[in-house]
Amino acid sequence: MHYKQSCAPSLQNALIHHKTEEVNVGMCIPNAPHDISNKPFPGCDPGDYLMLAAIQDLVANYMELQNLSKGCKQELKDDLLAARQVKAKGARASNLGAALDTKATMVRVDVEVGNQFL
Repeated sequence: MHYKQSCAPSLQNALIHHKTEEVNVGMCIPNAPHDISNKPFPGCDPGDYLMLAAIQDLVANYMELQNLSKGCKQELKDDLLAARQVKAKGARASNLGAALDTKATMVRVDVEVGNQFL
């Protein structure tokens, strides 16, 4: 027998991707102007974002995501697939956008490495 590994997005991954975009939008931008009323969770500061375990708990406890129609499930999977394709190609509006993305990544890596030795 030959087993073929499927690369198609699963429903669980699609739900997590959807919820991640919903709760983390605008939260991971350092020094972004945030109003307390716009914070999805109390105690969130600019630059904070929810980790995977917290998002998985949200998906498991969010009743609206439990009974979805087949069309809605397929739409969520298609959104995830489109996001994966954009991420794989690294599409940026300009070279400046790519440079800023690289700079932000390096700053984040520097902060995380610096926090290892505190």
